[in-house]
Amino acid sequence: MLIQAKAQVEHGEFGKWIEENFNLTMRSAQNFMRVAERFGNSNTSWKFNSSQMWEMLALPAEETEKFIAEQTANDNPVEDMSVRELKTKVAQYIVELKVGLL
Repeated sequence: MLIQAKAQVEHGEFGKWIEENFNLTMRSAQNFMRVAERFGNSNTSWKFNSSQMWEMLALPAEETEKFIAEQTANDNPVEDMSVRELKTKVAQYIVELKVGLL
């Protein structure tokens, strides 16, 4: 709904609209929109809590499903991870991407 609202609010007025209508910071609103864009149409998004989805936003979008599949294949599904563990796994995955191990 935030994505739809942003499209309807005049350019540059979305932050003000957020402040007037929600108890959210602009950063939180942006994170909610990013989660919706990344996971909104996913068949697996119902498995994750919002904190888990926020942590996975650090992954490149095209790597998210691969990351989830690899964790499941390694008998460590994302939905069973603590946020701390997920944060560590995501960071390790990103490093492996950067050094070309994946």
